[in-house]
Amino acid sequence: MDVKKVSAAAPASAQLIADKAKAIKADLEDFKQDFDSFFNSQDGNTKEAAAARQAQWQTTQNELTMLAERAGVLAKQCHEDFQATDRSLSAQF
Repeated sequence: MDVKKVSAAAPASAQLIADKAKAIKADLEDFKQDFDSFFNSQDGNTKEAAAARQAQWQTTQNELTMLAERAGVLAKQCHEDFQATDRSLSAQF
C-alpha cells in the first residue's frame, strides 16, 4: 500500500525527517573539514603549535558537544515525527 494514499501528511513528515538527517550530516561534514584542515596546517612540534593544538582541542570538544546535542534534538524531533505519522496512519484503519 502506498503511504501517500494512506496519509496526506506522510510525504511532509518524511521530508521533515530527511531534512533533519541532512542537517546532521552537513554539520558533521563541516566539522570533519575543519578538523582535517587544522591538523594539516600544523608545522613542527614547537611550544606555540602545542598551545594552539591544545586550544583547538578545547574548541573541537565544544563543537562536538554542540553537534551531539543538536543531533540528539533532531533525533528526538524525528522520533516525534515518526510517532505523529504512525498515529495518522493508525487513524486511517
